[in-house]
Amino acid sequence: MPANTTGPGDAERHDVIVLGSGLIASILAAALARQGIGVVLVDGPTDGRLVRGEMLTPPAPVLLRTIAARYGLPEVAHLASFDELSEATGPSSGRERCHSFLYHRAGRPLDPSEVLQLNPPDVPPEPNLYRPDVDAYLLRTALAHGARAVLDSPVRGVEVRRDGVLLTTGSGRRLLGGYLVDASDRDSPFVAALGLREEPTGLRLRTRSLYTHMSGLTEVGSVYGGPSFAPPRPWEEGSVHHVFAGGHLSVYGFGNHPRATHGLSAVCLTLDVDRHPRGESPEAEFSAFLDAYPSVAPLFAAAKPEAPWEATGRQQYSSARTVGERWCVIGEAAGYVDPFFNRGLITGLEQANGLAWRLIEAARAGHFGRDRFAPLERMGRELLAAQDGLVSMMLASTHEHITWRTALSLLETGLRFGQFVPAGAVGALLGTGSDAELRKLEEIDHYGSVFPGHHGYNELLATAREEFTAAAAGERDPGETAAGVLARLRGADFVPDFFVLDTVDRFPPQLGPADILRLEEWARNGAPADVAAIALSAVATVRGRMAAQG
Repeated sequence: MPANTTGPGDAERHDVIVLGSGLIASILAAALARQGIGVVLVDGPTDGRLVRGEMLTPPAPVLLRTIAARYGLPEVAHLASFDELSEATGPSSGRERCHSFLYHRAGRPLDPSEVLQLNPPDVPPEPNLYRPDVDAYLLRTALAHGARAVLDSPVRGVEVRRDGVLLTTGSGRRLLGGYLVDASDRDSPFVAALGLREEPTGLRLRTRSLYTHMSGLTEVGSVYGGPSFAPPRPWEEGSVHHVFAGGHLSVYGFGNHPRATHGLSAVCLTLDVDRHPRGESPEAEFSAFLDAYPSVAPLFAAAKPEAPWEATGRQQYSSARTVGERWCVIGEAAGYVDPFFNRGLITGLEQANGLAWRLIEAARAGHFGRDRFAPLERMGRELLAAQDGLVSMMLASTHEHITWRTALSLLETGLRFGQFVPAGAVGALLGTGSDAELRKLEEIDHYGSVFPGHHGYNELLATAREEFTAAAAGERDPGETAAGVLARLRGADFVPDFFVLDTVDRFPPQLGPADILRLEEWARNGAPADVAAIALSAVATVRGRMAAQG
């Protein structure tokens, strides 16, 4: 079907309508347009609100490169590399060369033994996304590949018909899509019109957030200097996460490299709703937080918000249905858990990746039957459930430093292995042109987990979540709980002992060539078969990236 024809009642007809114009919506539209599908992005004027979601935690870089290879979109792969993204959008995004964590206690000074910096292998760095520029770049990419856009007026009318979905905008424009994908946000007019929001949500996590962009932050090293606070890299060379009982304050600096075009930092304070009741205003609440945590306050002594604060109530929500006849709801239009490590971006990328090939086949066949898209319902539900369980564990663990460090060790183990699960499928795509192996991954056990497909790891994750939750409630001893979880992790046959983060070492050395060699020897001689292939894939990938770094 041509990209734009006349439909019934003079409505503009398109193969696919995508609601939204943000990162996920634009990537999906670009993938469809690149394959010759008539697609239009529909969104109202932005109201100046900031978009959260800066950090690329595994497997986000792998997903971006997978989508790029699968749908012929090299522009999307640029997001996984700081250098490539800087060339594509200008150097407005930050550079992530390390991940730093400082544990704070109310009314007390910072304990040097309760800080941590993780340094990835010496490979090309990833970016922290400056979303205004990144989202605009992806929208331009979609348009360059032939997508159309109607961005001048909000949606005022929704009608689901046998031949598609008819939208009416506030300006009276009418658009009929053979299929509609809602990739907008929590305030989706489509979700509201069809009454899809699940009330109450079945998600267990209960958090809220304050978010803005700030200038004038004081560098951590200028407040906490000397030999007792001497990380391998300056703290600001990556994201800095201030952790405390019942929450975390994450800072993503965009001006942490020589070519930076501005000195802004994204600042996100996330709080347990039940432990930290909402204050009178975001400004007053942030000030009260700094008063309660004097070890954090000096870092913000000269800081100034450069945009209005965004403040949420409880931010978890979900949808009772996400797939219907001629429509599908994905990303933050379908549900949201928490900003922790930007896991919501991963959920949206997984859904866009699984939806695009189905839409391409449906448009070419002229048949958008619900059965083709039914798996997206399960996939979306499992992605949200996995994120909910993971972040619930991490939040419960914050009540004591030792449980937090142990939970982080468990998480890091899953991230290190889990990001390489799709490597074989991507290799098959590049080698043969077939995405059959990628399609099989949609059926993998523990889909959405940081380590999909592995029963042992995910059983340990679920047990740890319950034990950390009990410790936070005073029902278990935190030290004994942490020791038990760490012992089970170290004793597991699916991970070599040297690969598990020590809970005492503040600055564990980055993985180097010798560690990669040890991992290879373990994979060839002692690893279970289900993990050996993943470990060898990791070895090959890291060596390749190290070689590229020179």
